[in-house]
Amino acid sequence: STLKYQRSKSFDADTSSDAISAAVATRYLKIVLETSLLEEKYDSCVSLKYIELVIEFGYSNPAKCMPAVMALSGSPHENTRKLALTIMDSAFAKNSSMLFSNLSSGIKCAVDHGKWLQDKGLSAKPLFLSTTQKALLNVGMKQTKLFNSLKKVLTSYLVRSKGAFSKDHIIIFCSNL
Repeated sequence: STLKYQRSKSFDADTSSDAISAAVATRYLKIVLETSLLEEKYDSCVSLKYIELVIEFGYSNPAKCMPAVMALSGSPHENTRKLALTIMDSAFAKNSSMLFSNLSSGIKCAVDHGKWLQDKGLSAKPLFLSTTQKALLNVGMKQTKLFNSLKKVLTSYLVRSKGAFSKDHIIIFCSNL
Protein backbone atom coordinates (compact mmCIF):
# COMPACT_ATOMS: atom_id res chain seq x y z
CA SER A 1 0.00 0.00 0.00
CA THR A 2 2.82 2.41 0.88
CA LEU A 3 4.70 1.47 -2.27
CA LYS A 4 1.61 2.07 -4.38
CA TYR A 5 1.19 5.50 -2.77
CA GLN A 6 4.82 6.42 -3.40
CA ARG A 7 4.61 5.34 -7.05
CA SER A 8 1.50 7.41 -7.62
CA LYS A 9 3.26 10.49 -6.23
CA SER A 10 6.51 10.02 -8.13
CA PHE A 11 7.32 11.89 -11.31
CA ASP A 12 8.46 8.68 -13.02
CA ALA A 13 4.98 7.15 -12.86
CA ASP A 14 3.52 10.02 -14.88
CA THR A 15 6.37 9.98 -17.36
CA SER A 16 6.15 6.25 -17.97
CA SER A 17 2.40 6.38 -18.60
CA ASP A 18 2.93 9.27 -21.02
CA ALA A 19 5.60 7.26 -22.83
CA ILE A 20 3.23 4.32 -23.15
CA SER A 21 0.46 6.61 -24.45
CA ALA A 22 2.78 8.22 -26.99
CA ALA A 23 4.01 4.83 -28.17
CA VAL A 24 0.47 3.52 -28.63
CA ALA A 25 -0.63 6.72 -30.38
CA THR A 26 2.31 6.61 -32.77
CA ARG A 27 1.97 2.90 -33.45
CA TYR A 28 -1.63 3.15 -34.64
CA LEU A 29 -1.46 6.59 -36.24
CA LYS A 30 -0.89 5.33 -39.79
CA ILE A 31 -3.88 2.98 -39.55
CA VAL A 32 -6.06 5.75 -38.14
CA LEU A 33 -5.01 8.12 -40.93
CA GLU A 34 -5.91 5.49 -43.54
CA THR A 35 -9.25 4.82 -41.82
CA SER A 36 -10.10 8.50 -41.74
CA LEU A 37 -9.79 8.69 -45.53
CA LEU A 38 -12.33 5.91 -46.15
CA GLU A 39 -15.18 8.46 -45.94
CA GLU A 40 -17.41 6.45 -43.66
CA LYS A 41 -19.04 9.31 -41.77
CA TYR A 42 -18.71 7.84 -38.27
CA ASP A 43 -15.27 6.27 -38.77
CA SER A 44 -13.84 9.45 -40.28
CA CYS A 45 -15.08 11.58 -37.37
CA VAL A 46 -13.77 9.16 -34.74
CA SER A 47 -10.44 8.98 -36.57
CA LEU A 48 -10.25 12.75 -36.77
CA LYS A 49 -10.93 13.08 -33.03
CA TYR A 50 -8.08 10.64 -32.41
CA ILE A 51 -5.81 12.68 -34.70
CA GLU A 52 -6.86 15.86 -32.90
CA LEU A 53 -5.92 14.38 -29.52
CA VAL A 54 -2.61 13.02 -30.82
CA ILE A 55 -1.71 16.49 -32.09
CA GLU A 56 -3.00 18.26 -28.98
CA PHE A 57 -1.03 16.06 -26.58
CA GLY A 58 2.08 16.23 -28.75
CA TYR A 59 2.33 12.47 -29.28
CA SER A 60 3.26 12.85 -32.94
CA ASN A 61 4.58 15.42 -35.34
CA PRO A 62 1.55 17.32 -36.69
CA ALA A 63 3.14 17.37 -40.14
CA LYS A 64 2.49 13.61 -40.38
CA CYS A 65 -1.24 14.15 -39.89
CA MET A 66 -1.83 17.29 -41.95
CA PRO A 67 -2.01 15.69 -45.43
CA ALA A 68 -4.94 13.49 -44.34
CA VAL A 69 -6.61 16.38 -42.51
CA MET A 70 -6.22 18.62 -45.57
CA ALA A 71 -7.73 15.89 -47.74
CA LEU A 72 -10.71 15.56 -45.39
CA SER A 73 -11.38 19.29 -45.59
CA GLY A 74 -12.92 18.38 -48.97
CA SER A 75 -15.09 15.60 -47.56
CA PRO A 76 -18.66 15.21 -48.81
CA HIS A 77 -19.77 14.84 -45.17
CA GLU A 78 -20.29 18.17 -43.42
CA ASN A 79 -19.34 16.94 -39.93
CA THR A 80 -16.09 15.44 -41.19
CA ARG A 81 -15.28 18.59 -43.14
CA LYS A 82 -15.95 20.88 -40.16
CA LEU A 83 -13.85 18.76 -37.81
CA ALA A 84 -10.99 18.63 -40.31
CA LEU A 85 -11.06 22.43 -40.68
CA THR A 86 -11.05 22.88 -36.91
CA ILE A 87 -8.04 20.59 -36.54
CA MET A 88 -6.26 22.31 -39.41
CA ASP A 89 -6.85 25.79 -37.93
CA SER A 90 -5.57 24.82 -34.48
CA ALA A 91 -2.57 22.91 -35.83
CA PHE A 92 -1.55 25.75 -38.15
CA ALA A 93 -1.92 28.28 -35.35
CA LYS A 94 0.37 26.30 -33.03
CA ASN A 95 2.92 24.89 -35.51
CA SER A 96 2.80 27.12 -38.56
CA SER A 97 6.45 27.08 -39.60
CA MET A 98 6.76 23.30 -39.31
CA LEU A 99 3.64 22.66 -41.39
CA PHE A 100 4.47 25.04 -44.22
CA SER A 101 7.26 22.77 -45.41
CA ASN A 102 4.83 19.84 -45.74
CA LEU A 103 2.19 21.78 -47.65
CA SER A 104 2.76 20.27 -51.11
CA SER A 105 2.31 16.72 -49.80
CA GLY A 106 -0.95 17.81 -48.15
CA ILE A 107 -2.24 19.34 -51.38
CA LYS A 108 -1.24 16.22 -53.31
CA CYS A 109 -2.99 13.99 -50.76
CA ALA A 110 -6.13 16.14 -51.04
CA VAL A 111 -6.10 15.92 -54.85
CA ASP A 112 -5.56 12.14 -54.70
CA HIS A 113 -8.41 11.87 -52.21
CA GLY A 114 -10.64 13.94 -54.51
CA LYS A 115 -9.83 11.52 -57.34
CA TRP A 116 -10.63 8.56 -55.09
CA LEU A 117 -13.97 10.16 -54.15
CA GLN A 118 -14.72 10.70 -57.83
CA ASP A 119 -13.93 7.06 -58.62
CA LYS A 120 -16.22 5.88 -55.80
CA GLY A 121 -19.07 8.07 -57.06
CA LEU A 122 -19.04 10.31 -54.02
CA SER A 123 -19.22 14.04 -54.53
CA ALA A 124 -16.31 15.96 -53.13
CA LYS A 125 -16.50 19.54 -51.96
CA PRO A 126 -14.66 21.01 -54.91
CA LEU A 127 -12.94 23.91 -53.15
CA PHE A 128 -10.88 22.28 -50.39
CA LEU A 129 -7.91 24.38 -51.43
CA SER A 130 -9.63 27.70 -50.68
CA THR A 131 -10.36 26.64 -47.09
CA THR A 132 -6.75 25.54 -46.68
CA GLN A 133 -5.56 28.85 -48.11
CA LYS A 134 -7.74 30.81 -45.66
CA ALA A 135 -6.35 28.84 -42.73
CA LEU A 136 -2.78 29.42 -43.90
CA LEU A 137 -3.26 33.12 -44.50
CA ASN A 138 -4.78 33.50 -41.01
CA VAL A 139 -1.51 32.31 -39.46
CA GLY A 140 0.66 34.55 -41.62
CA MET A 141 1.80 32.41 -44.52
CA LYS A 142 2.88 34.41 -47.54
CA GLN A 143 1.07 33.91 -50.84
CA THR A 144 4.37 33.09 -52.58
CA LYS A 145 4.96 30.02 -50.39
CA LEU A 146 1.49 28.73 -51.21
CA PHE A 147 2.05 29.42 -54.90
CA ASN A 148 5.37 27.54 -54.82
CA SER A 149 3.67 24.55 -53.18
CA LEU A 150 0.95 24.59 -55.83
CA LYS A 151 3.56 24.80 -58.57
CA LYS A 152 5.45 21.85 -57.05
CA VAL A 153 2.31 19.69 -57.01
CA LEU A 154 1.35 20.59 -60.58
CA THR A 155 4.89 19.89 -61.76
CA SER A 156 4.81 16.49 -60.07
CA TYR A 157 1.64 15.59 -61.99
CA LEU A 158 3.04 16.79 -65.31
CA VAL A 159 6.51 15.24 -64.96
CA ARG A 160 5.90 11.64 -64.02
CA SER A 161 8.59 9.09 -64.65
CA LYS A 162 6.08 6.23 -64.78
CA GLY A 163 4.04 6.86 -67.90
CA ALA A 164 1.65 9.65 -68.76
CA PHE A 165 0.25 12.13 -66.29
CA SER A 166 -3.23 11.75 -64.90
CA LYS A 167 -5.55 14.29 -66.49
CA ASP A 168 -8.15 13.62 -63.79
CA HIS A 169 -5.73 14.71 -61.08
CA ILE A 170 -4.90 17.87 -63.01
CA ILE A 171 -8.61 18.64 -63.54
CA ILE A 172 -9.31 18.22 -59.81
CA PHE A 173 -6.28 20.34 -58.98
CA CYS A 174 -7.26 23.10 -61.40
CA SER A 175 -10.91 23.11 -60.26
CA ASN A 176 -9.63 24.10 -56.82
CA LEU A 177 -7.76 27.15 -58.03
